[in-house]
Amino acid sequence: MKRYRTEEARKQAETIYRLRQQGKAYKEIASHEGLSYQNTIQKYRKECLFRDRAFYYPFIEYISARAEKAIRKSMGEEMLACPESLNNPEALRNLLFWPGVNNGTLENLANGLTSAGYKSFNPEKIIKNLFNSKNRAYRSID
Repeated sequence: MKRYRTEEARKQAETIYRLRQQGKAYKEIASHEGLSYQNTIQKYRKECLFRDRAFYYPFIEYISARAEKAIRKSMGEEMLACPESLNNPEALRNLLFWPGVNNGTLENLANGLTSAGYKSFNPEKIIKNLFNSKNRAYRSID
């Protein structure tokens, strides 16, 4: 999963989720994991939200939280349900022009599509066609 920055963060989130599902109190979990009470609650809720979304949109397991949020905000949640349409040039253009989306987000999406077994795209080619075109009014991102 590319959801977590490190493997340690993934293990910690899973431990917090598992202990909470077993009925442990937040304070017990916080002391067990060496976290503050509030941080433990925040990590548990974030993990619950991710697991709920991953049930309906399994593709989000392959992309970062930033990429998922950008797709949801710029194109709608229905795009997460059909990831095969995420390699559409117009969809990529809309995504790239969304605030906070950069080359790294496009690369993450391309790698996620490949990992999930969908047809992917070349992020460098997309960016080159969008920003290095001489006549921007008639540019194509194919």
